[in-house]
Amino acid sequence: MRTIKQFLLIICCLFIVNGQPNDDHTRQKGIQKLILHRIFSDYDPSIRPPPQDTSDHSSIIVMTNLFISKVKFVHDQVELDVTLRQQWPDSRLAYQVDAREGIQEIKMKDDSKKIWVPETYFAKSKVLSNYQNPVNYVIEPSGYIRSKSKYVLETSVVNSQSFPFSTQKQVTLKLSSQSYKLEEVAYVWSHAPPGLKPVEVADAGVLGGYTFSEAFAGDCVGNYTMGSHSCIFVTLHFNGSFSRNFTSALLPSLLLLIASWLHFFIHPTWSVPRSISAALPFILFASLVLFSKEKFWAQHESSGMGVWFAFCLIMTFLSFLEYFIVIIFTSKRKDMHYVLPSNGVSTHIHEPKATNTTNVPVELVVQAVPKSKTAKFFQNVDYVSRILFPLAFIIYVVVHLIFAPF
Repeated sequence: MRTIKQFLLIICCLFIVNGQPNDDHTRQKGIQKLILHRIFSDYDPSIRPPPQDTSDHSSIIVMTNLFISKVKFVHDQVELDVTLRQQWPDSRLAYQVDAREGIQEIKMKDDSKKIWVPETYFAKSKVLSNYQNPVNYVIEPSGYIRSKSKYVLETSVVNSQSFPFSTQKQVTLKLSSQSYKLEEVAYVWSHAPPGLKPVEVADAGVLGGYTFSEAFAGDCVGNYTMGSHSCIFVTLHFNGSFSRNFTSALLPSLLLLIASWLHFFIHPTWSVPRSISAALPFILFASLVLFSKEKFWAQHESSGMGVWFAFCLIMTFLSFLEYFIVIIFTSKRKDMHYVLPSNGVSTHIHEPKATNTTNVPVELVVQAVPKSKTAKFFQNVDYVSRILFPLAFIIYVVVHLIFAPF
């Protein structure tokens, strides 16, 4: 009996202990509702917050931070899963609460109350989807607002100018306000190392064989020009696998380029292999540039890949032109002479099946085209091309590496 009483006493104590946090949580919820009701009683979300008393300007400073959880490259575009964190002051929402209540901040759902926001957007980026639920805003006792919004963005990619010898990609994001100018809203990146960085990228979220290298965050050109909209940007650098680009782009294009030189070493009388070597690489490069379904040239004309394929296209065209020059200046004139026999009428008239031959070919003369100095030079153009084309390729590679380093 005594054991049963002790057991029941322990159970009651446990219920009391477990019930105490629930009571505290319920009490905190009630106090938070009272605070929200008080601060929003005369709050107008359409009016910009007043500037801080200690500030020497009228702009509302919006501190910004980005967290990128997923990066997916699709042709010349990239899809980014971005979490945008912002913080700005709004003294109208400041409140006081007893420290014993344990209320450090108030979380507010997006649909509960309307507050003023800086209307931030990503310039030159397309929003594919927007996740803003369930909690976006946190109000601190000082009146500072913290917001968190998630987006799926699509923006353009810039390939390294040293492609195909480097596989680096660059992605730039710009943030600005849709409605407020610099005199009203000014953006800055959050800097509070080591806990907070302006931009963070999850290494596991970078897909397609690329790895995140570094990020450079700064202000857009003219960010502090009065009458304009405040703008900040971040440039993300990603490094890809060289072997992937080597096998998919560099090696095939290099083999085609070398194949276009083979007819320099083939005798002009072998017309079929010379024609294939000269025409096929040029046709393939021209088709890739002009008729690609993804509009290849429009996508890569300003990148290192575009420069590389433009060089290959020019080299194969010159090789194709050299092929025709050799044909023109090494051609020969063929003359066929026919003579009548001494007795044009057959003597075997009694044979009905006999054939009367009226003329027969007796001589085939091949005469070379008269040679001028220019013609003599162009007849040896194959020998010059064997040296000139590989030399031009080597010079291009050296210049490309000097002016577009890794």
